[in-house]
Amino acid sequence: MTGYDATTLPRAAALYGPQRIEYRVLHDLGTLLFQAGQMQEYIANLLRSEPVNREALGVRITYTKIAAIDLYFSLNLLEEILGAHPIAAPYPLADHYENRMRALEQQIKKVEEDRHYRDYWSNPFPTDTPQYDKREVLDMICTMAAREAAEKEGKPNEQPV
Repeated sequence: MTGYDATTLPRAAALYGPQRIEYRVLHDLGTLLFQAGQMQEYIANLLRSEPVNREALGVRITYTKIAAIDLYFSLNLLEEILGAHPIAAPYPLADHYENRMRALEQQIKKVEEDRHYRDYWSNPFPTDTPQYDKREVLDMICTMAAREAAEKEGKPNEQPV
């Protein structure tokens, strides 16, 4: 049970009146813009590779999300005052979010698939095949040569240093 029904918004609109609801919309919009502005500084610092307090940025992100939901709620009340018959349940918001998440998943799958094929043609070896740089290859060759030399001298148990 949600704790509200289809009569909640009309009753609130009748109780509070247009002026109070319009003020609430302005207040919530200002709060959202303030929180977004505060978060903007952190994001700009991230883009400039400057140190950022990640915990404070996480708090700003949370406050911005809360302010967005508050504004969504206030806009539903305003729509009720204007006679637009808003939907009190968060379904349009949740549906929009789900659609964005589905689109993001499709984009990620496409990019991953493109990278897989691009990487396969540029490097057809399996990804679990070890790849060595020149220094590692040279070290392996020197170690193998030292072992062979030690075996030829008749000292198979000694390991070169």
